[in-house]
Amino acid sequence: MVKMESCDMDTDTLIEQKKKIDEHATRKLVEGEKWYLVAGVWFERLMDYLQDTNSSRESYHPGPIDNSPILTESDGQLNLKEHLIDEMDYKLVPEDIWDFLAETYGVTEGQEPICRTVVDVGQFAGHLKVEVYLMEIELCKDFNLSSTIKQRFSRKEKTATLHAAARKLFDIPSNVQTQLWTCISESSYNLIKDAQSTLQDEMIFPSCVVVLDTQGSDGNYASKEVMKRLDIQEPASRSPVLKESSNVSTKDVAIPLPPADAPSTSPPMTTRYSMIHSNTSVTPGLCGLSNLGNTCFMNSVLQCMSNTPPVVDYFMHDRHRQDLNVDNPLGMRGEIAKSFGELIKTMWSGTSSTVPHHFKLQVSKFAPQFSGYQQHDAQELLTFLLDGLHEDLNRIHDKPYITQRDSDGRPDEEVAAEAWNNYKKRNDSIIVELFHGLLKSTVWCPRCQITSVTFDPSCYLSLPLPTKLERQVEVLFFPYSGEQKPTLYKVQVPQRARMEDVFQGLHRLTNYPVEQMIASEVFKHHFQRIFDNTDSVDTFLDDRERLYVYQIPVSVRDKKYVALPVCQWELDGRREFANNQLFGLPVFVVVPRNGCTYVQLFNAILKRMAPFLNITVTSNPTYKSFDDDIVHHNGRMKDSDNEDDDDEDSEGKMQSNDDHDSMDIHVEYSGSSGFEFDNNEEDWDRDDEEQKYTNGDALNQTSSFRVFIVNNHRIHNIASPDMNTKIIHFPDTLGRQYLVVQWTSGSRLTYFKEAAVRDFDKHESLHSSVRPHGVDLKDCLSLYTSTEKLDASEAWYCPKCKDHIEATKKFDLWNLPRILVIHLKRFHYNRFRRDKIDTTVNFPLRGLQLQDYISDPHYDKSTVYDLIGVCNHYGNLAGGHYTAYGLNKVENAWYLFDDNHVRRASESSVVSNSAYVLFYMRRDPEEMQH
Repeated sequence: MVKMESCDMDTDTLIEQKKKIDEHATRKLVEGEKWYLVAGVWFERLMDYLQDTNSSRESYHPGPIDNSPILTESDGQLNLKEHLIDEMDYKLVPEDIWDFLAETYGVTEGQEPICRTVVDVGQFAGHLKVEVYLMEIELCKDFNLSSTIKQRFSRKEKTATLHAAARKLFDIPSNVQTQLWTCISESSYNLIKDAQSTLQDEMIFPSCVVVLDTQGSDGNYASKEVMKRLDIQEPASRSPVLKESSNVSTKDVAIPLPPADAPSTSPPMTTRYSMIHSNTSVTPGLCGLSNLGNTCFMNSVLQCMSNTPPVVDYFMHDRHRQDLNVDNPLGMRGEIAKSFGELIKTMWSGTSSTVPHHFKLQVSKFAPQFSGYQQHDAQELLTFLLDGLHEDLNRIHDKPYITQRDSDGRPDEEVAAEAWNNYKKRNDSIIVELFHGLLKSTVWCPRCQITSVTFDPSCYLSLPLPTKLERQVEVLFFPYSGEQKPTLYKVQVPQRARMEDVFQGLHRLTNYPVEQMIASEVFKHHFQRIFDNTDSVDTFLDDRERLYVYQIPVSVRDKKYVALPVCQWELDGRREFANNQLFGLPVFVVVPRNGCTYVQLFNAILKRMAPFLNITVTSNPTYKSFDDDIVHHNGRMKDSDNEDDDDEDSEGKMQSNDDHDSMDIHVEYSGSSGFEFDNNEEDWDRDDEEQKYTNGDALNQTSSFRVFIVNNHRIHNIASPDMNTKIIHFPDTLGRQYLVVQWTSGSRLTYFKEAAVRDFDKHESLHSSVRPHGVDLKDCLSLYTSTEKLDASEAWYCPKCKDHIEATKKFDLWNLPRILVIHLKRFHYNRFRRDKIDTTVNFPLRGLQLQDYISDPHYDKSTVYDLIGVCNHYGNLAGGHYTAYGLNKVENAWYLFDDNHVRRASESSVVSNSAYVLFYMRRDPEEMQH
């Protein structure tokens, strides 16, 4: 007798493993250390497995480390997918944890470990991070930009290493002198002078072209010919200048490419030279920004700020110079303000495009989270920029200490005035004057009934979207009857759906009972997970994955029957079981929990497999399957006539002295299980050779079509001399156990219909899509200012109760700024998924009236606002793109800014479901009179 084991590792071992793996979460990064990427999907399976210490062991063994969800194949090689998100798509583990996991669980065949190094990306303050993505750089020789070769480097690599790699790549003789240039665009180059600087120092970004400049036999570098071709002359002073032009002012152009040995006048890290065409002139403000590698989020924010008239006036007239506060410990030494000011001047100089390289460098220095060239959130950058500009331009150099007072029942006007005056004593800048307003926050404690009122400055409103969120889940549905093909559906469910919501949606489409459905995750031809009705869809899916739902002919709650998972296994030359030998689609086979014989089980398996077989499955009168006489033609079970005579307890479980949960099965086909071959002259391939399995058993197999039990990658033969009468005892829960039907290569080729696995119908619901109704901006404002009860994660600390309370909270607008920034909360994150809400928010381009939302009864400023800019986000979080709409103050017309492309836009295009951050400017009283 072979019993299905409850688990392969004892509970103490699993707990110890989890403790060891959890330890890495608190480990500090050390520069130069090696860390490894593990696919989040596999890591979640591992955690489920380690946390499931119940005797039933519902969680499946995760199998070998499998990084396929985060890998993509290109040119025969596996590479890391782009735009992956840490802690969601992958987990990072230190080298010793990786070694432990690899030794304990193994690594999927054909996959190499994904090893990355810890680097310091901070400039002034250390900021360690694992460099997940190496930069892909294009190398070319002698400015031949049409012929480049891609190579990957760490951003912390020395330029000397890059130089040596380029020389080797282009096979440069040792006696030939070379130097490196970075080509940001056809008109912008950097000469790399410091061999010990890093690629990050030199502002080399992904897809940047690096030119290997070789010296010819005449002693001249190839760069000299580039200068000649672009008509750049070298003055006697050897200070690089551009030839005079009647169309372009010299103050409006960048420095051209000089000879290689020209002295540097720029910062020591790099020397930039730009060459622009002298006849390029556009309306001021219509300046595109080059994408430095996933910097569209930065470009969109800069364009919105550039189309904010009071900001432009302030910096164009150099008023920021007198406000610079380089000693502010909370500031950026004035560098953010200076680089932003210079960029605004360039953007309003009449040039059609520029490269925001220096501004990006300064941002990376003081905000290492934005270093590198991965995608970031535009609103997060805007928050940093406004805060950085404020502290760099704060006119308060010695901030006084101020004690905060409670409201203590005082009038709101008094408390608000006190809060604003106290804030102004420590904060006084152009950013405060333009962007900062005052919010009133009221919190009620339901326990002690106290009310707390506070007034807090804010530089933007972050508004929720009042819409019933829905999503669509792709479901492959398998009716139990083989007469109907599987069908692919698109089921509409609530955004926070459970599996039972999916079942309800399928019921509306198929009319099959909800209680007869089982949801599963099918991974590499087996059931990776079988879900409960109450499981969240988020635990498994993003909207790109497919859920497998199986109909069974009985209720899943009916204790009289058991649904057995069955997979297909092709035995290969290794004679050992492995998951990668599985093929086809797994199925559920339903049999009676009590009184089922081995032959009945085998016949039930054959019948369920019939759609995939090139044989005719018929009923043998001697070995009749259980469902021959208790399954209706409609696929539902009917009760047996002697149901009341069964010796069952209240749960339908057979009374037995054998008190265990192991499946006591012995089955082996012996040629009399009720099927006939289409071709009677052919028999299944036979292999009577002794076969060894991973559990160490050596069994002499005499048949070629066999059924086995798999328990955590260990396989047990099912064989019994009394198949006809031997009764199977099923456990209450199967845990991680399932059955496999063994095939040889020959029998699979002859009798298994591979095409049937891929043959399914497509329902018309696949052509439908969720089209959320648009909402008005005022609906968002109403929701923002409505009363809400805080949940446990946001519990408020009550000073009277001395405890965190799920209190009631309400926001009110008290004082609005001149420039009102509205952030639409389109993105949602939780442990399992990330969502974007694509609902269209209808917002006015002119005349946004906010009088009804002001709670200050004595507010005397204009409450009418006009739109001046929109930051747009397209796509999803895995791979999106940012653009901006801006109202040009010179032409009083809307323009679309898409990196370095700028074009006129219609007013109707400004409002879309991609709008993410809105910039409104208060209308002056004199304008309201017109």
